[in-house]
Amino acid sequence: MKKNIYISAAVILFLNISISAQILVKDIKIGSFGSTISLVKNVNNLLYFAADDGINGNEVWRSDGTSTGTFLVKNVNANDDGLNRTFATRFANIGNTLFFAGDDNINGFELWKSDGSESGTTLVKDIRVGSSGGFDVTGEMISFNGFVYFLADNGTTFEELWKSDGTSSGTVLVKDIWSGSSSSYIENFTVSNNILYFSANDGNSGQELWKTDGTANGTVLVKNIASSGGSFPTNLTDVNGTLFFSAYTAANGIELWKSDGTTAGTVMVKDINPGAENAFSTSSFFNLNGTLYFSADDGINGEELWKSDGTSAGTVMVKDIRAGSMGGLNISNIQYFQAYKGLVYFSANDGTSGVELWKSDGTSNGTVLVKDIRSGNMTSDLKELIVYNDLLYFSAYDGLSGTQLWKSDGTSSGTMLAFTKGPSSARSLTVMGDNLYFRGSSTTTGEELYKYDGSAAIPNDSIMLSVNSLNFTKSGSTKQVQLNSNRNWTASGQASWVTLTPNSGSGNATLNITASTNTSSVSRSNTITFTAGTATKTLLVTQDATVSVSEINKNNYLNIYPNPTSGIVTIASTQAIADINVFDVTGKLVYSQNNIKQPNSSIDLLSLSNGIYFIHAQTENDGVNISKVVLSK
Repeated sequence: MKKNIYISAAVILFLNISISAQILVKDIKIGSFGSTISLVKNVNNLLYFAADDGINGNEVWRSDGTSTGTFLVKNVNANDDGLNRTFATRFANIGNTLFFAGDDNINGFELWKSDGSESGTTLVKDIRVGSSGGFDVTGEMISFNGFVYFLADNGTTFEELWKSDGTSSGTVLVKDIWSGSSSSYIENFTVSNNILYFSANDGNSGQELWKTDGTANGTVLVKNIASSGGSFPTNLTDVNGTLFFSAYTAANGIELWKSDGTTAGTVMVKDINPGAENAFSTSSFFNLNGTLYFSADDGINGEELWKSDGTSAGTVMVKDIRAGSMGGLNISNIQYFQAYKGLVYFSANDGTSGVELWKSDGTSNGTVLVKDIRSGNMTSDLKELIVYNDLLYFSAYDGLSGTQLWKSDGTSSGTMLAFTKGPSSARSLTVMGDNLYFRGSSTTTGEELYKYDGSAAIPNDSIMLSVNSLNFTKSGSTKQVQLNSNRNWTASGQASWVTLTPNSGSGNATLNITASTNTSSVSRSNTITFTAGTATKTLLVTQDATVSVSEINKNNYLNIYPNPTSGIVTIASTQAIADINVFDVTGKLVYSQNNIKQPNSSIDLLSLSNGIYFIHAQTENDGVNISKVVLSK
């Protein structure tokens, strides 16, 4: 069996409209299991991706955004997967031609190309003759100056640098960097100033910075930074023609470096964490208008937001987001930087709000939390920031709605769910033409391909509460409830003994609900209604009487569960139960069950309204046990 891949597309709306106009492009694998979509790439307004329709296995598909225009390009392997599932090697393209690693069950994984048609999807070259395959599916692939560069093993050189122009004769070994039967461990392909950089090991210098112009003579070590053992360059990033990266030396640890492609021009920018300690661990680098942004640890403040202009003096911490040594950018998930309206957006944790969406203009005062999406100190798990239709879109989890597509105009009030009715688990966000595509999930189709064209639709108003009911003791107190909404909202119906702040607002809010002391011998309840456009939600607030049920029943033998209940209640006693009567808070009999004659029974309260009820269970020895139950449907 082969996996299934689905892509979902998001509906993107204007700031004050929370609308869902998502269109399912195609249910590739019929049913609810999904087609396991991956490797999404836009090649000149054709969306290519890997998917499994449940029949042909994991293969290359294409889509023009219509159902009829979404189809399997070619069943490369008639017996199994044509594309590797475990190592999702990147797609690359030269013009309109897509390149990928394919396995036809004859030659093993080799370099393939496609023009989007079945007949135009062909093996480029059998690099390693036989069924073993020459293409290194664990490696990277990149297009550069009319060629695709990748790693391959022809059976003699092991995994080394290759390039291809799409022809068999033009698919050649660039250089055997670690000469002989050892791999040179090439990774981190990055183009800067028309030079292809990467890290590699020639067997002498260790893992160091290399560059190539596509020729053997032009493929050279840039600099032996660590002298011995290798500096392991990572985070290779182009900033207006200068290559920035992190590298290790015994004297300075892992620090910020830059290169112009020459030995003399490859230098450490700054020893951010003085001495042999490391400034980088899980950092990401990002270029915004000629300034490098990154996360780094100076040994005092932990991992925080930094920026650099390429000079030591111009390499500074932007802001200590989380005071102390923990670091505001010390987060467990991958860091996603994104430029939007001249600012850099990223994830950070200030120690109070959890990992949330932040933005920065490069100054301390201009580095601020955009919104606490998941209220409290829990993370909202932001992923895949992308700009579409002049708004910032991303995947996030608010703790109530699950992982959904969110949008932001850069303000707290303008950061909200993109839609409330539609696919969840938005991933692989890709803009193609006028549409935003992503893979999402529904209970009926699993993960599939959706699109959004940016047109207006009818709003789907939404309001949600973190709980449906609250119970207070007789003495009263204050409790908090999280409210999430995509519109302005108001609350109504509060009793005089209930105080609610705030009682109106825009978007998400933390509600403080206070119940005053109940001096009555009768329990009380109050239903508060929250309204957001066409959407409503109710909250049941109950409070015990001065003489509480627990005091009445301190010697009873009754066990009632679940409590609160949504309707069905199980009653268990150490004695045989004769009769069960249920009363509301006014003393009215609302349910009765007689001649039970056994210690366990279930009653159905679904027909009753939400509120407090008292269950009187009389045992066969004439004992009466009273328990309170809260009904919240």
